[in-house]
Amino acid sequence: LSGYAMYLLVTAWTANRWAGLVAGVIFAFSPQRFGQLNHLELLVTQWMPLTLLALHWTLTRPGRRYALLFVIFFNLQALSGFHFTLNLTIACVLLALVYTLTRRVYWRPGLWIAAIVSVVVTLALNWPIWQMYLRFSDTMGAVRTPGEVLIYSAALTDYLTAIPYNFLYGWTFSHWPAENHQTQPLMPIGVIGLLLILIALIPLFTNRNSKSSTQTPQPQSPISPSPHLPITNYQLPITLFLIALVLTALLLSFGLNENALGTTFAPLLAYSPYHWLYNNIAVFQGIRVPGRYSVLVLLALSILAGLGTAHLLNLLDRRSHPQSSTSQPSTPQPQSPISPSPHLPISNLQSPPAKITNYQLPIALGLIALILLEFWSAPLIGPQFPAGDNIPPVYTYLRDQTPADAVILELPFENASEFLYEYYSSHHWRQMANGGTGFTPPVYKDLRQWFNAFPDPRSVDIIQQLGIDAVLLHSASYEPEAWQRVLSELPHYLSAIESIHQFDDTFVIDIAESQCQADPDNVSVSVDKAELDGIANAVAVTYHNAGLAAFVADVRQVSRLEFSDGRPKSFTEPLVTPAGESQTVIVPLPDDQPVEQITQLRLATLSRAETPQGNTPPFAAPVDGADQPLGLHFADGPQLVSYRLEPPSPSACGDLMMALNWQDGQPGDRAVVQLLDPFGRIVAVSEAYPWDNGAATDSRRLPLVGALPAGQYGLRVSVFGPDGSERLPVTEDGVTIPSEMIPPLPVVIHPAARSGDVEPLTATFENGLTLVGRSLPQMSLSPGDWLRFSLIWHTPQPPDRDVTVFTQLIGPDGQVWGQRDNVPGGGWYPVSLWPPDQPVVDDYAFQIQPDAPPGDYRLITGLYFSDNQTRLLTQTGADFVEVGTMVVE
Repeated sequence: LSGYAMYLLVTAWTANRWAGLVAGVIFAFSPQRFGQLNHLELLVTQWMPLTLLALHWTLTRPGRRYALLFVIFFNLQALSGFHFTLNLTIACVLLALVYTLTRRVYWRPGLWIAAIVSVVVTLALNWPIWQMYLRFSDTMGAVRTPGEVLIYSAALTDYLTAIPYNFLYGWTFSHWPAENHQTQPLMPIGVIGLLLILIALIPLFTNRNSKSSTQTPQPQSPISPSPHLPITNYQLPITLFLIALVLTALLLSFGLNENALGTTFAPLLAYSPYHWLYNNIAVFQGIRVPGRYSVLVLLALSILAGLGTAHLLNLLDRRSHPQSSTSQPSTPQPQSPISPSPHLPISNLQSPPAKITNYQLPIALGLIALILLEFWSAPLIGPQFPAGDNIPPVYTYLRDQTPADAVILELPFENASEFLYEYYSSHHWRQMANGGTGFTPPVYKDLRQWFNAFPDPRSVDIIQQLGIDAVLLHSASYEPEAWQRVLSELPHYLSAIESIHQFDDTFVIDIAESQCQADPDNVSVSVDKAELDGIANAVAVTYHNAGLAAFVADVRQVSRLEFSDGRPKSFTEPLVTPAGESQTVIVPLPDDQPVEQITQLRLATLSRAETPQGNTPPFAAPVDGADQPLGLHFADGPQLVSYRLEPPSPSACGDLMMALNWQDGQPGDRAVVQLLDPFGRIVAVSEAYPWDNGAATDSRRLPLVGALPAGQYGLRVSVFGPDGSERLPVTEDGVTIPSEMIPPLPVVIHPAARSGDVEPLTATFENGLTLVGRSLPQMSLSPGDWLRFSLIWHTPQPPDRDVTVFTQLIGPDGQVWGQRDNVPGGGWYPVSLWPPDQPVVDDYAFQIQPDAPPGDYRLITGLYFSDNQTRLLTQTGADFVEVGTMVVE
């Protein structure tokens, strides 16, 4: 379509269909097009040539139909893609300006009316869309920072670069790498197109010489008296317009890249108007890729190549018909200043169009063949998307077996995979926590990092607080080591999982509701002056969450910063602030509204207004309990004399309070407390500067999220100097010891209290453990399904010797068709850590073998010592307990 539109434009401007065809081929199949195949909206450019043609007619001829066509074509382009609205506006303004300066505009009252109507109609059709975009940009702080714009600003070498699959010029890709610059394959034409453009520029010089040889210049008619002349009445202003458009588009596409012409000419581009446009016109702050102005370069060069083709064919025509070229033309008749036909705007309608001679066909086809050879790019390697019956069955399951309002998350969480996930969403139409767009909020980048750590306490808690119903794990998309980590960690988080389904290499994890919820009262907000990647005037709005669960803001509501001058600034709160952590959103501000003028914060999700304050002070409430002596010395003075923990038996969905008693220390030093899991991985961190306020006791609070697995944890205390270097622990003799060599302070974290439907059981084993209940929500399953259930245990006193729990699914044939053996808590919470006289809910899951026969199955459980594989007996003398029965269909 773009090529056909260009064909119509150039044919109308040259009265030569071959010229239009050559220009159309260049515009449609330029190497630049192949570099934009992944951006469909950038390929929709067919309305650009038609808009320019309609504008040409509107400026030079009477009639309302031309203005109507201009309005239609311009708005079709604007509605086809927001990117090119500004580009096309620049081209139209340049064309009108050049026509005005060269006195080619047919001024009339109707022209002014057409201009006013065009603006009104365009605003009526597009303003609702633009307003939504502007409101979103203001609220989300969706400003393209100077650093981001610099990366995607074009360089002159980009116009010499094609995609690597180009047959002739593929070697140019990444041939000119540059720091802080994203290579863009923007090559608009090849050698053949360049030669045609040079031919198009010849009449600019030969026409002047021919005029100087004329003895007596005759008055010129506004309409070209002959279609065979190299310069027609409109060809000169059209050529000037195209040259101006190329230069303007090149300069705009360079954006903020002062090295676009190389370091030698960097001082010249330091005065580029783009800096002023970016700083003073809001729409330019929303343009991430100035290199997309290159479409105007392609547009102008395609037309110039068409003009060059027409001129070349005309030259050959005069050479093949010397009589007609040397014969004296008849005295021209008075011409109307307005071309009466839209088909030949630059030709004398009283002279017939030049006949297409026999040689024009092979020449035109030869040019097209050479152009296509230059543009040939194959094979084009891209992603393949299944369709129809080839859609993975997991998405059919989502469509047929999940509620219409279900929210899903697909992992792994990566840029490329997110587009594939979005594609599959058109099959199931469920809400997604994934997504890809040209603007990525900072918190979304954090979400990628958090979700890719799934399962861990933070990611599981965030998933629960966001209301995500199911997590899809695509095992084939993980690296082998990463997938093994997921499989080994999942048993520890079964308390947050309702059920598990498997479809080929994809697991569907149904998420249970969290045991604890975020409390807005535990969220405080601070503001500080900040800088946003080159934007000097910005404010950092930081949310500090001291609660037990991740705080999720309602980003559909708008929060505001109120200033002393009465002008508010909207912003969106951080979507997620994890428990015990802080999350910052940086809001760019106008230059005349400094941070110091902020008088109030109106916080939508928190439903309150606050006066601005700096960083919130650390938690300093007293901690009860007896001191436990420690005497841990650090280099250059600090000594951790003792510590206290409260409560003595902390549990998930609760706080771990601690007080550190220090001696000595230096102001500016930072004390860091890390909560480590049984494998030494960091679960939670607390930082403070206890010596800045001279306090000897440093009180901390570590929120323990509900998804935190029960087990034996450790606390590591470290000290860092003002320069960030660690002050290592030292012995009494002054010998430093690496921090990881110091055993962490032990702390046992118990599971959160749970509620739900429990069926009572009574079976006591010889070590005192009693099975007091079960939760078996799945009573009917199919081969290959996962069985998810819970057992409730009780012990009057934790036994000294740990045991392993086995669970088996026995089929009607007496064989085991599913089994799981593990230490309670997925291996982290052995019975020796259990609290006395408290129920302990232990979770289990295993897969039924795919070839399991149909029938009634028995689920049994028991205990054994892992060192000698000896089973423990119950009070009845059996070495297992019947948990329940179920049907496998």
